[in-house]
Amino acid sequence: MDLAITFDDGLRSVMTEAAPILKDFAAPWSLFVVTDWSEGASPWTTDEILGWRDLERLAAEGVEIGSHSATHPDFGQLDGPAAREELDRSRAMIEARLGFAPTSFAIPLGQSANWTPIAMREAKAAGYDLIYAQAEETRSAGTIARTFITRFDNMRVFSAALTGVFDRWEEWG
Repeated sequence: MDLAITFDDGLRSVMTEAAPILKDFAAPWSLFVVTDWSEGASPWTTDEILGWRDLERLAAEGVEIGSHSATHPDFGQLDGPAAREELDRSRAMIEARLGFAPTSFAIPLGQSANWTPIAMREAKAAGYDLIYAQAEETRSAGTIARTFITRFDNMRVFSAALTGVFDRWEEWG
């Protein structure tokens, strides 16, 4: 079984709570950031979102930094030009701030309804090779499945997720 540890949005708690534990276990992990939020335009308070210096530090420690878009839209509602603008702007901002252009992208909201063939085409054209979505059995073609686990889930839920119980479940569905 392959297992990847990923986090979305760029919340500070990932750096303060999860990163030290993952470092102790030498576990690789990825963080998908909403670039406008790291620029200060977020629904969260500025102390709840990781800024670019924090992201730079995590990247230097070996954390993969990927894109989670510029503004966290529902890509299922975007036409091609709007999707491309979100994808390009996020990738360009990460490159400008961190010195590399990410090739991985996690779909905001993550469900099959939040991603279209148009969005996939635009993501590939923008330079993203890996697109992460939810639900093994319901995800959009060409995406990599993820299972949503939260701080509220216990070991029973986590164990069930590892065995595939939630392969058709989409978190907000």
